[in-house]
Amino acid sequence: MNQFGFRVMRGSAVVAFLVALQACTDFSSPPPSLGRVTIRVTDAAGAGVPGIPADLLLTNNTLWRAALTTTDGTAEFGTADGGVIPQAYVVRLLLDGKPFQLAPDETNDKAITVTIGATQTVTFRLVRTGGPAPTPG
Repeated sequence: MNQFGFRVMRGSAVVAFLVALQACTDFSSPPPSLGRVTIRVTDAAGAGVPGIPADLLLTNNTLWRAALTTTDGTAEFGTADGGVIPQAYVVRLLLDGKPFQLAPDETNDKAITVTIGATQTVTFRLVRTGGPAPTPG
């Protein structure tokens, strides 16, 4: 191969490499490495229930994060950290001392699997058992 052809081919390879490198290295924002877990707690009428504590547990029952439902009955675990590590969890409501219980066809301790960049929403339905309504924290 002549000297000119070799230089053109080498220059083309360098340009192609730089274009490919630019396309693969957009660091304008970090890639997602966490997932999100939100809960929605409603009453029999479908209204959000504020002030209900919930735990995000590892599958061995170790507490990982805690949250408290806001005025609209929603909460998110790990918001200060930007989310939670993708893995398997259990979401549990803590109803001791609250004027609510799980609806008859509802279960506590709901298993979920968090994936990178995705939001998992867990819903719970409660029925009022009396006493004053909890206040959001």
